[in-house]
Amino acid sequence: FDRLPDAEQVLTRALSTINAPRPRFLDGPGLVALLLSPVPVDAWRPHLEAFFDELSLGTLHDLVLSGLLSFEDLYRATRVWRLTHARSADWIAEMATLSLARSAAPDRHSA
Repeated sequence: FDRLPDAEQVLTRALSTINAPRPRFLDGPGLVALLLSPVPVDAWRPHLEAFFDELSLGTLHDLVLSGLLSFEDLYRATRVWRLTHARSADWIAEMATLSLARSAAPDRHSA
């Protein structure tokens, strides 16, 4: 949550997409909490469906680049919320796999 100020611009973009047609508005800390939650909260399911179905891949990537979330966080959230069929789910899974493979690779520059 300490990265929220760094991600404010991309969070605003994401929230404007997922909040637009809904009567309840989700804020940045709330979105992050829901994405990191180990259990889904039914009242916010439409927002999370929109997050994974309606946000552009560029916006999702910008959230990761901001340091607010990782691809592993997003991948875990697709499973927690049972949204593995969402439009961005396959791309998120692929990016999470690449991230994990990269972090598990030995450092070629260490002695």
